[in-house]
Amino acid sequence: MALASDEGTIGAMTHRAALWLCLLLSAAFFGDALWGDRTLIPSGFLDQSQPWQVASDAIAVDPAQQYDQLFQFYPWAQYFKESVGQGRFPLWNPYNYLGTQFFANPQTALLFPLNWLHLALPLPYSFTLIYMLKLALLLSGMLLWLRSCGLRAGPCLLGALVLGLCMHTQASLAFPYSNVTVVLPWLLLAARRTTAKPCVRRWSLLALVAALTILAGQPQSALAAILAVALLLIAELAAGRASLRGTAAAFAAFGVAGLLTAVQWMASFEYVSESMVPHGPRIIKSGLPYLPANLVNFVIPDFFGSHLNGSYWGFPGYHDAAFYCSVLALLLIPLAFGATTSRSGPGAGFAAALGLLSLGLLLGMPLLESLFDLPGFDLMRRNKFVFLLLFCLAELAARGAERFCGEVAALSRRPFWRPLLAALVLAALSGLAFWHFRPHIEVLDPQGQSLRMALHAGIAALLGLALLRFCPRRWVAVALPLLVLADLAPLSYKLNPRGTANSLYPHLPEISLPAPGKPPQRIFSLQQSVFPPNSAQVYKLQDVRGYDVITPLRLFRFMQAIDPSLGDEMSRLSALDRGSIHRESRLVKAFDLALQNHGDALRDYLTSESYWTVGITRIGRPDLFNLLQIDRMLLAAGMAPDGLQPSQENWPGVQAYSNPSALPARLYPSWTEAEPGRSLEAMLEIDLEQVAVVESSLPEPPSGDSAANRQIRLMDWQPQSRRYRVESGPPAVFVEFGRFSPGWRAWIDDQEQPVFPAHSLFRGVYVPEGSHELVLEYRPSTFRNGLLISALGLLLLLAVRFGRWGKYRRIRR
Repeated sequence: MALASDEGTIGAMTHRAALWLCLLLSAAFFGDALWGDRTLIPSGFLDQSQPWQVASDAIAVDPAQQYDQLFQFYPWAQYFKESVGQGRFPLWNPYNYLGTQFFANPQTALLFPLNWLHLALPLPYSFTLIYMLKLALLLSGMLLWLRSCGLRAGPCLLGALVLGLCMHTQASLAFPYSNVTVVLPWLLLAARRTTAKPCVRRWSLLALVAALTILAGQPQSALAAILAVALLLIAELAAGRASLRGTAAAFAAFGVAGLLTAVQWMASFEYVSESMVPHGPRIIKSGLPYLPANLVNFVIPDFFGSHLNGSYWGFPGYHDAAFYCSVLALLLIPLAFGATTSRSGPGAGFAAALGLLSLGLLLGMPLLESLFDLPGFDLMRRNKFVFLLLFCLAELAARGAERFCGEVAALSRRPFWRPLLAALVLAALSGLAFWHFRPHIEVLDPQGQSLRMALHAGIAALLGLALLRFCPRRWVAVALPLLVLADLAPLSYKLNPRGTANSLYPHLPEISLPAPGKPPQRIFSLQQSVFPPNSAQVYKLQDVRGYDVITPLRLFRFMQAIDPSLGDEMSRLSALDRGSIHRESRLVKAFDLALQNHGDALRDYLTSESYWTVGITRIGRPDLFNLLQIDRMLLAAGMAPDGLQPSQENWPGVQAYSNPSALPARLYPSWTEAEPGRSLEAMLEIDLEQVAVVESSLPEPPSGDSAANRQIRLMDWQPQSRRYRVESGPPAVFVEFGRFSPGWRAWIDDQEQPVFPAHSLFRGVYVPEGSHELVLEYRPSTFRNGLLISALGLLLLLAVRFGRWGKYRRIRR
């Protein structure tokens, strides 16, 4: 998009100069992490977890909200990189949850182009470069979007800085939903251009940008972005700036984007359907409504605690309530609703409507709650609308700056009392809020970080107003974005850690990689702090646990049968001392209010919260636990499980126990059938060492004991396939102790056989009499069918873009 026009220049700034400033700022903001063995991955968390924990006072403290980056996104990126390097596309991850879908998990975002940098660069540096490019795309996209609204260069730069450097955006750069934030301005810009003047080139570009939004790795945020586009199309059509033909073309582009991305969303839909997500109460899906007190963070950064040391005491969480986007920007927003000063494009109505919609959903307004009943939106959480609200505030702040530069600064200094009065009102409200919460802040934030940040914001706002009062008129449009930059940059820079690249997952001599073609060791721990879930796969260990909100339903139910108290967070809340600061805090009062409003739904949420990690703390059913075939238990020192032998690992504070009798698979001489989903009930009175409980209709098992003639030998093990040699004698049920999923297929002597759930959780195959070769492979039909539909969508897009119709349209123009 050309930026050659200097029309609208104020002072020395042009749109081209503003764009270059955005790109340079992105490089400067994260460029320091590319040098000197530094990385944006919070490596300090390893020093706080076993078995890497060090006996030193110099423990690195990284921002608490970046935990996922080290223990989820880094292991996933490593597995992606290694799989592609071995010539295998990673459809299945065998290292977590007894095996789980990998590509189908939308959060891995394997098809999002920026993530392909992991394949070309060392991971510590690829993450840093990805964050840098994300920020550059967001700043430039927002600047171009505002420029299309007819704003001058200075206000465009201010709006870009407000959205790109606000605390929510910076704190979420490590997470997949930030990919949607990055693409949103480009998506809106492509949609507006298509509806304003439809042509094949613009239509094709909109289809591609919409496809990127879907492939970004966060379907919930993608739905929110699509909702924003739909609202834009309605606003443009109602205002007469779009034709019916252009609007229809835009909707058609989204249809083609759905075809292009079928390979991802079809697989993801199957993955989510067999997880805990659709079975949880609505409170899990939509989230609790925000409290008006959360909105104090718009004027006081981190009012509810510190983002660095994890003392955050607000609700629902740091990412979701990190609203601060500069007080100066808030002061400019009221000016956006004065006389229109933009020379083209819509007014502030679209941003205002979208902002009010997002704010109403966050606060749980009754008239808007029905949105969560729509298909797709019923699986959403309301916190996914935070980025839309901040986008709207950034646009309104830019429009306010446009009017301030074009009218207020050009006429007289008399209107200056209005923003000054607004600043004084905000300062008074902030002071009252601090005084009201002062007893809690003194306990929860003894270092006074919230107070320092509040003073920073107040001084930045007052200093900005003073400078604008005496700044030469022609430099007002330059001074405004620079003041916003000076306000946001010092705060947002701290949100992303600067870890040590060479300390990421150091070598552990007690762990040896599995031999080629052999299964890795399977581990389990009763404590999350010992080998945190997902980190084991970095060392090629199979962890029964995992760390992902999309937890497999079968595994959770199986582990809950072992430990009925799994996920019982409600008992922990009830056990809090009523005289403690927590019981007296506004947080617990909000919980009590939520209990009254949501009742059993909230209780269900609190009793299933730990399904993210399937972290049992006691073994109530040893017979079920033995079926997991765990090779090594990793426990804190002093815990000694029955029937396991101590190992010789020399890890600080960790004792390992081995189980030499663990097997990857077994043959069962007898079996009994159970209705789908009722296996756990049928397993209560059955000898699970001899009888397999299957969810399939099979022939009657042979009579008598023929176990002596049954043998099984593992010939080859790969992450997505296995090959066994089975000497079965009479018919038997083969059970591999990995999690069942519909995508697994089996062949016996090249004849395909059905794979069914065995013992509720595992993969079972009926083996006829005799000697056979058994092959298991993960080949989900959703991936194959989705790939075919995506190929057809690509052919359709290319046919329209470069076919006869596209050429005709170009000649006609």
